[in-house]
Amino acid sequence: INKFSSFSSKIEPLIIVVFGSYIPKDFLKNFYQESIIIYTHSLLDMINNLEYKKDAWKNLKPILTILK
Repeated sequence: INKFSSFSSKIEPLIIVVFGSYIPKDFLKNFYQESIIIYTHSLLDMINNLEYKKDAWKNLKPILTILK
């Protein structure tokens, strides 16, 4: 955690995209309070199930609006 804490204080991302559920939401929110965090399916899930791929696209589309 100490290494991550020192690293996280050096960057201020506008958007963070998390593929899968391995990183708890509260963990990232504690370090990146000003960032928009978007969670979606893991890449492996999307490869194995096309419905997840469609759902992930719905989750990721708002990024295009945010970045304009």
